[in-house]
Amino acid sequence: MSSDIIRVGLIGGGGIASAHIAGYAEHPDTIRIAAVADAFAATAEERGAELGVPFFTDYLAMLEQADIDAVDICLPHHLHRDAIVAAAKAGKHVLCEKPLCLSPDEAADVQRAVSESGITLMCAHNQLFMPAVAKAKELIDGGALGTVYEVRTTDSFRNEFDPSNMGWRAHASTRRRRRAHRHGVPPELTCSCTWPVASRCRPPRCCPRTGWRSWRARTRRRPCSASTTAPWASS
Repeated sequence: MSSDIIRVGLIGGGGIASAHIAGYAEHPDTIRIAAVADAFAATAEERGAELGVPFFTDYLAMLEQADIDAVDICLPHHLHRDAIVAAAKAGKHVLCEKPLCLSPDEAADVQRAVSESGITLMCAHNQLFMPAVAKAKELIDGGALGTVYEVRTTDSFRNEFDPSNMGWRAHASTRRRRRAHRHGVPPELTCSCTWPVASRCRPPRCCPRTGWRSWRARTRRRPCSASTTAPWASS
């Protein structure tokens, strides 16, 4: 196997990890999953067998023992900070599901760990690459809209969530984004909205009739540009 292939350690094998695994499978000559860690032994073993890679029930052990270049963090929101910091200290590059963290203190820890280690950190804002979002960026960068001071976006999709089946998502303590930007923390570290990065997020609302959830985000701050609103990767 070519040494140019990026070897990824998957941290968290449930839920959204399936979408990440499918993405890696489309680029086998560039990147592959080389190890997986999940706190649930059955999930770790199942993913390890599925991918044909070593599996761990402790991602710290994976960071120490597995032959990997980077990690992909697919954990619940409240576990992101600790995993990012641990991976950075181990010298592994990081792709992490959104949001990267939940509070000003967590954001400061992430920023410090990344800066000190020199690793590359990227948030999995997949919607950055959607055609409509790319077109909006093109229009703003090209000056077609003049000076943009406020952007509103809505992200809606259908699911069958209710408090009985939402797991960790049903608890405010595990998913709330505190207003870290008011404490001098870059909002891209805490927000899970579409580009441009929003400085205010409202909680998701679910329509009882259709089951559609909707996130509404609004930003009103300095004029928008690629250099000021889309630093989604840092190194």
